[in-house]
Amino acid sequence: MLTACVRTPRPSADLDNKYHDAINRQIGTAQDERNTAALLPFLTHANPIYRREAALALASVQSPAAVPGLIPLLRDVEPSVRRAAAYALGQTGDSTAVDSLRVRVLKESHAGVRRYVHEALGRTVTRRTLPELWRVEALNDTARASALALGLSRAALRGLISPESIRRTVLVLNSPKLPVRARLLAVVGLSRTRGYDADLARLAQETLLRVAQKDRSYAVRAAAATTLGKLAATPVAAATASTATTPAVGAAPAAPAASGGLTPAAVLARLATKDPDYRVRLSAIRALPFDAETYSASRKAVFYALSHDRAPVALTGAEWLLAHAKGSRAPRWQRWPTATSRPRRGCGRP
Repeated sequence: MLTACVRTPRPSADLDNKYHDAINRQIGTAQDERNTAALLPFLTHANPIYRREAALALASVQSPAAVPGLIPLLRDVEPSVRRAAAYALGQTGDSTAVDSLRVRVLKESHAGVRRYVHEALGRTVTRRTLPELWRVEALNDTARASALALGLSRAALRGLISPESIRRTVLVLNSPKLPVRARLLAVVGLSRTRGYDADLARLAQETLLRVAQKDRSYAVRAAAATTLGKLAATPVAAATASTATTPAVGAAPAAPAASGGLTPAAVLARLATKDPDYRVRLSAIRALPFDAETYSASRKAVFYALSHDRAPVALTGAEWLLAHAKGSRAPRWQRWPTATSRPRRGCGRP
């Protein structure tokens, strides 16, 4: 009781917020006013804390006029300043920073900073300069592979994709001991492919089939299921799964065969009914193909979802039927028992 009555000590001054510092208040005020000219002098301040805070403020302002002042900070002695400068350049998205960022990727020794630099490069490259993302030394460690995955993903989110970028992403995805976040970024980047479905099926299908079935992370498997939905609608996908070809020189290394000759549609049907995580089943159901050749197998998987014990899975299956059912009678679906219509045990209600 005596301990409960003791007053909590007030925090000391050094634990208070950074705006007790007059210079940080100036930087914060200039950031709120989006005053690039007032922020630029702080980039050359003797104190690295103020250089870092000014760079972070310019990441919010996102003015191309700040790029010439931010580029020298990529060579700053303090890693936190280099990281803030790379982040600001990425947020600004000015393509004039591409050459400097590429050089920094080659020279940066700090793994955390290199990740920010590679992300900034993915945010600033154009369709012409997209190859700068992989014009670095060979992927010889996990940190570099993870950084490249982030850069490729950022470029793909901006619609900057090529057959070579797909191949490089598959190389990253097949890297041993790649962290979950890097694997997820690589698969998400492949899911954003537009206009290169044939290249995606040729270069990435085997790897995606393996990842969708074997990856330990539910998020990675769910993202792979979404990407397989694109391949299931591609005519070349079935031919790619059934025909074993010798990879061309320079092609992505083949991953350990885990598909067993299965097509994307077959793997999606399996994921929709058997994956241990219901969130993966949701993604698989949404991605199920509905063309004439695959509709029967997809509908069978959806029927299983309708009677599943999780309401979100049943609801997603019902939505798939509403969107894609062919030649079916409405009363049949109305009579179908679903997880949402069954009473729960022990709730005291009929």
